[in-house]
Amino acid sequence: MKKGFTLAEVLITLGIIGVVAAMTIPSIIQSYKKKSFSAQLLKTYNTVLNTFRLSEDEHGDMSGWTIPNLGNLSNGSITHVKFFDTYIKPYIKYHKVVYGNSQNADIKVYLNDGSSLSFHPGAAYDIVMDVNGDKSPNAGGKDVYTTYIVNNKISNLYNVSREQAKSKCKANAGSSDSGGYCFLILKHDNFEFEDDYPIKL
Repeated sequence: MKKGFTLAEVLITLGIIGVVAAMTIPSIIQSYKKKSFSAQLLKTYNTVLNTFRLSEDEHGDMSGWTIPNLGNLSNGSITHVKFFDTYIKPYIKYHKVVYGNSQNADIKVYLNDGSSLSFHPGAAYDIVMDVNGDKSPNAGGKDVYTTYIVNNKISNLYNVSREQAKSKCKANAGSSDSGGYCFLILKHDNFEFEDDYPIKL
């Protein structure tokens, strides 16, 4: 006659399964986040590049544009809204644009795939990429990354090595500065989150 499992054996088995699950599920979730955020960031960055390529086809090379910054905004020679409506908005696919409360405030664009772009004129022209839009954590280096227009081309604001960027990314975790440094690391690593990426997603 075949005997069944005792209650103690069942409980021990369930306990082992629970321990294994507790050890493996977090790493599975982290791996999924890395792959998902990596793919979406690359897609969003390519959207930025393609938007400006299309705009250059119509308006000429970016080197001849007047890019908004703190200097030319203060003297009134250009407004951020005018620049955005002329050089960016017609060339990007979106489902919503949110303008700030002034002609020179930040402008946020919600893309059709759930990501978003925020455009900010400062010392450089900041382009903030959020891979999942308004969903949390909304933190630099996690789901928010920044590229820039510097000297009239899409470029890196920070001229640092990968190791220096890694240190800055970690030190400024969650901030807008972190978004710029962490993006440098990911560009260097072909948009893959390597094991030494300094921030846990």
